[in-house]
Amino acid sequence: MTRRRFETAPGSTLRLPLALVLAALAAATPPLVAQQREPKIEVYGLSGIYATEVNGGLFKPEVGAGVLLPLGSKWAALVDASVGVPRLNEYQWKPGEPYTVEAEFYRRNPHLTNEDVHWRRVTTIRPSIVRIWRRARVSIYAGAGFGLESEHNRRRYRRILEVHDKDGNPVWERENDILPALVQAESFTTGEGWSHQKALIGRFGVLASLTPRIGVRGGYSCLVSYLDQPLSGAFEVGIGYRFR
Repeated sequence: MTRRRFETAPGSTLRLPLALVLAALAAATPPLVAQQREPKIEVYGLSGIYATEVNGGLFKPEVGAGVLLPLGSKWAALVDASVGVPRLNEYQWKPGEPYTVEAEFYRRNPHLTNEDVHWRRVTTIRPSIVRIWRRARVSIYAGAGFGLESEHNRRRYRRILEVHDKDGNPVWERENDILPALVQAESFTTGEGWSHQKALIGRFGVLASLTPRIGVRGGYSCLVSYLDQPLSGAFEVGIGYRFR
């Protein structure tokens, strides 16, 4: 009897176990295509750039967290809180800016270093109710709410004082000076304080699923405190976890 020897193609011995492993993973993993259609609680870590009214409308980086709480299949409560990276500002006078006592003193004494420090941190809280248009993997949301902007300031500075004679009359260094002679206090003055501002919120953005439990979020929030002042805004991105 003639025996036949069957030969397998190179790599075929690995294909069957690999296919079985992939099939098992696919069976154990919930289908991704329907994730966004299922309302779930989601929590996010956020980062972005924020322009808040209390810090002059300049975009600055902030980090924070958010939570999405479904209110049925089409609505949800979206609450974000973020804190700005603390900033140290040293005042330096620039041409074209109004003269102040401090600016004039350092303009007259360019050899001196301005050691005044202004430490500032901005916190924003943005709760809102949003309508969600759910699709398979990407959903769109838009809504409104009522939030709060807070700013914490700490200052350390040396007072700049005008020089007067014993009769209380200003002493002038030069004839055409706009301010009398100026001297710098020897010790620093320190102080801190909070400022708060309520704001109406309008916001929109997108939610997308990366895996059955991991999602990403991107959006924009507009904060309105007073109609005669610049708007505050926040571009935010985040990655989050969907609970079962």
